[in-house]
Amino acid sequence: MDSADRLIEYYFQRKIAGMPSSDIHQSLKQQMMEEEERDVIVSQVEYKESLYLKALSRKKIAKILAIVGIALILITASVFFYTYTSDNIFINPAIIYSVFGVGVALALSSFFLYPKGNIASFKS
Repeated sequence: MDSADRLIEYYFQRKIAGMPSSDIHQSLKQQMMEEEERDVIVSQVEYKESLYLKALSRKKIAKILAIVGIALILITASVFFYTYTSDNIFINPAIIYSVFGVGVALALSSFFLYPKGNIASFKS
């Protein structure tokens, strides 16, 4: 039920109750102001909630990218270290460098995706 239907119902409830027309109109004005205030408050809360949810999803994505990036960096660093200490090149160094670069890129992108400061809250 939208606000117009509620106001019509409110009007007829007052009319049936025998309230004078001037009192009904005054009461309707007050009711409409309350409806507008409620709509403004609801829209503000919905906007802040969308900001909060967006910040949470960015934080989650940033954490996943950081974990994957650090894992790639550590794995390629250990493979690179093993390859050069054992003199046994079993993986092309270009592949090792490229995977290491991808890990660094993921870690850096997670740094830029992570929300700065506190996550938006519902406080005004």
